[in-house]
This record gives sequence, structure tokens and C-alpha cells, in this order.
Amino acid sequence: MTVLQEITERYANAIYVGTTYVYTLCRADGTTLKVTGFYDQPERWGPALQQEITRAARRAGAGRDPDLRGALGYGGPRHDA
Repeated sequence: MTVLQEITERYANAIYVGTTYVYTLCRADGTTLKVTGFYDQPERWGPALQQEITRAARRAGAGRDPDLRGALGYGGPRHDA
């Protein structure tokens, strides 16, 4: 599994108006899932998502798609501080 990160700072007339976050999870079989800034604090869970995918992939070994439910928590990204 790989994760692609797309972070875009938006400006209107040279005034910052916000940042959008999109993380695309890609499985070896071509299946993809997009996780967006719809969830609270993407600047926190985005890097954690990348780190846990990397950690799970190392544990699973090359060529295998790891089951990330345990690594990331079955319920998805956490919103606590």
C-alpha cells in the first residue's frame, strides 16, 4: 500500500483563504481511497497516516498489502488532542 499526499494552500487576490488536504491510499490491486480535510485536524492525522502505513508495510514485508486496521485503529483517524 502507498499513500499520496496533496496539500494545497489557496489564495484569492494574494490573501490566504485556506488549505485543502487530500490523502490517496493506493493498494497493489489498484483500489484507491481518498481521505480529505473533511475530518478534523488533517495536519495531524495526515503525517500519522503516512507513518503508520510505512511502519505496517515494513512489518508485513515486501510485496504484501498490510492490514492497517490495527495500525490505524479500526475506527479511523482519531480527533483527540
